[in-house]
Amino acid sequence: MFRMPLFLVTLLGVLFTVNSTCVNVLDTSEQACANEFGLDANSVLEHYVNHVEDANFAKYLDCVWKGWEWMNENGDILFDNVKKSNHLPWRISRKCDDMPHLTKAMRQRFLNSVNYCEGSKLEPLNAFSLRKCIAQNYDSAQLDF
Repeated sequence: MFRMPLFLVTLLGVLFTVNSTCVNVLDTSEQACANEFGLDANSVLEHYVNHVEDANFAKYLDCVWKGWEWMNENGDILFDNVKKSNHLPWRISRKCDDMPHLTKAMRQRFLNSVNYCEGSKLEPLNAFSLRKCIAQNYDSAQLDF
């Protein structure tokens, strides 16, 4: 009888189990912006998930978007840079993008949402209104798997 070594069984179990490992930890630039506007990781996540309209969150978004080069110093949105981001689902909606079978579909849905919102003539057009438009447009779309 063939007996598979325990480490091989464990390895196969890990490889064939899909788990999301995202944790809402702010990176260095996000943390600096959060500190500046009296926010922490939990309150930032709450604002992202619930689309809370808050002046400090809007200032936080302006700050991080400038750091990500999604917005220039004049407050103009740099759509090409937004579209090139490798972390679009996470940075827009805190959608976990670490699951390989979902990443491509999620990214395409987010890109479609960015394109939709870019053509929507949002007033005012700023990081807060664009993030909300992209997130809500994405959320209203159903992923096909």
